[in-house]
Amino acid sequence: QGKCCFQPPERKNYNIISFIKEHPHLFADYRIGMSLDRLVNVVCHKLLNQPLEERQTRILDPIKERKPFDINDYQRDYDAKQVARFLIPRGINQRTQEIFSKEMFVTTKEGADGKRFKNIGFPLTQPDGIDIIGLEQRGYPNKDGNSAYKGLAAGSDAANGMWIANISNMDIKDVKNIYWFESAYDAMAFFQLNYRDRNLYDSVFVSTSGSPSKEQFNQMLKAASQATHHLCFDRDRSGQVFAVNFALTQQGKFFTTTLGDNGLLKVSTQGKTHNFNMDNFDFDAVMKALGINNPNPSYPPEWQDYVDSLHDKNKIYSGNPDFMVGDAYKAYCKYESLCEQYYDESHSGLVAPDDLADTKAKLIEATEQYEAEMKKVFPVPPTVERKIVYEPCDSRYKDWNDQLLDKPITAKVEQESPTLKSEEREAEEVQTQSRGFRR
Repeated sequence: QGKCCFQPPERKNYNIISFIKEHPHLFADYRIGMSLDRLVNVVCHKLLNQPLEERQTRILDPIKERKPFDINDYQRDYDAKQVARFLIPRGINQRTQEIFSKEMFVTTKEGADGKRFKNIGFPLTQPDGIDIIGLEQRGYPNKDGNSAYKGLAAGSDAANGMWIANISNMDIKDVKNIYWFESAYDAMAFFQLNYRDRNLYDSVFVSTSGSPSKEQFNQMLKAASQATHHLCFDRDRSGQVFAVNFALTQQGKFFTTTLGDNGLLKVSTQGKTHNFNMDNFDFDAVMKALGINNPNPSYPPEWQDYVDSLHDKNKIYSGNPDFMVGDAYKAYCKYESLCEQYYDESHSGLVAPDDLADTKAKLIEATEQYEAEMKKVFPVPPTVERKIVYEPCDSRYKDWNDQLLDKPITAKVEQESPTLKSEEREAEEVQTQSRGFRR
């Protein structure tokens, strides 16, 4: 009766090599980051029951063994004026500087030639916060306001260390919201742009200092399993891939993601391969296609604190009104004021009946307006708890710091993974302000 559908079977032809490369996760010898050609070689030798010869590789340009990071190699200065010299050109105001003051300092290090170089340092730690295992560093801003030097201190453990700004002073296991960024500047910019519209003082801000690792994600997910994670990475293809990687990691899935030059994201997980066009990126649609249950509730993210405060999850009026925002909060204030006025007038015995009736009519009107505004925010009861929120900056900007500085995208953003410079080149970089580097 026209109510049926038909999906033809899909058929793919493989040879042994293409099958192994298309499904690397099915083979026990596969390791993340392993060359697929190497995997084919290993698997085929095992299938043929032939020993795999160990080849000696000649290293033409060996990398020098790096000295482990030691925070004592740096002189630290927490002076607010010194720190402000780096932050003011980035648009970070005094209030924000004070909020995050414990999580940054000016570092001074003497080079082999006796020259001393200063940077602002953001300490990298793990969720336990015991040891500093690295530094995210930025140099003095140039005439355009951008940092002349951007990188990690030599020996930093970038795979495990993160800049963690816990402004809530709560144990991380009790924190309700964690915000993820690619740099500390973006985290502070986000706070400055949004603290008036939502409660951010019970939150933790995390910078991955560039490309995030699975270890960073897993550490915070384990330390704050109850929290809602806000993915505020850059609004470019790399930042979008980071958001997808986080969601897959949060689900405990084994996966590989590959971003092609044609703008297609290839995600292989659980024996299936999905392709997504990143030119029209829709985070919720990607999550649904990947089978990740991350229901998007109908209320805006700035109302999450109010939802968390509900005494009765089925009654939208049972929350703390201090967490209300926007027109609904204004309507509530008017309603509350008229409630008090009507109560006082009706119990005083000093107000004429006509005046009391007039106040009652205003109260009824304010009540209806308050209920109407709340229904706009909560068209359905807020029974779904949000665990992952994709929250990039406005589409006109690349990242949150650019939005704070009102620096819209004027050209196509380079879609490569973010890179950081090595402190081993810091001296040359500060002097020339011209050399590039890739981590």
